[in-house]
Amino acid sequence: MRTRLSLVGIALAVALVAGGCGSDDDAAGTPPSSRNSSNETTSTSAGEPPGSAEDAACGVSGAEDVRFPAGRDDAELHGIVAGSGTAGIVLAHESQQDACDWAFFVPTLVDDGRLVLAFDFAGNGTSDALTDGRLDLDVQAAAAELRVRGATTVVAIGASKGGTGVVGAAALPDAGIDAVVSLSGPTSYMHTDAAATAPSVTVPALFVAAEDDDTAPEAAQTLAGACGCPDPQVLIVPGARHGADLLHVDSPDASRVTDAVLALVSQVGG
Repeated sequence: MRTRLSLVGIALAVALVAGGCGSDDDAAGTPPSSRNSSNETTSTSAGEPPGSAEDAACGVSGAEDVRFPAGRDDAELHGIVAGSGTAGIVLAHESQQDACDWAFFVPTLVDDGRLVLAFDFAGNGTSDALTDGRLDLDVQAAAAELRVRGATTVVAIGASKGGTGVVGAAALPDAGIDAVVSLSGPTSYMHTDAAATAPSVTVPALFVAAEDDDTAPEAAQTLAGACGCPDPQVLIVPGARHGADLLHVDSPDASRVTDAVLALVSQVGG
């Protein structure tokens, strides 16, 4: 009897360990990430007063969750809004991330008196799913939302797939975008072909990539070369950082990239 009970105990222990390992993200091949999800960042720890940073959207003090029209199929996109003013900034995230991936950078933009909207692409975070793969239309919808909220200028900043999206959006008629920044943006992603539409981009643009980040440097040069924008800027930095990581404070060239981004924002009155 003792032997049988021991075997049962071992079986239960194995089952418990197996049940605690892995997740849907792991099964889908999602890489580990230190970001917080929208659900995690809107919860408040015990003893935290209402209105604390932990109670704010994505943990950003003063930020709020919003939903706005995607501009097609009656779908809505989710985002977080922070700050105020007539200078608007759209932040478009990279693959397998959401609006909260920008939480570290939002305060930098808000502190200088800007209105910031970081949003979830369709089918990411808590935005409604759409099947058209039009990243550019999602960015255009975010820019329109900032205009509704009082922004008179809008700069769209995108990381990786978001970089493709902001370039594609700026090429659309009546895009409502005054400048774009692409951080490691591919020439095309899903159903948005930034290289093909770049000649229609006529606003100031900055393309940033790390020299050892696979094809990112070539993509930055290709997009800048194809861009119809006045004097497109290309910044290639050492290392292999990708997307929003180029702006993180632990990146050796973060201040250089940040300065270039803010200079472009200021150029258009942001």
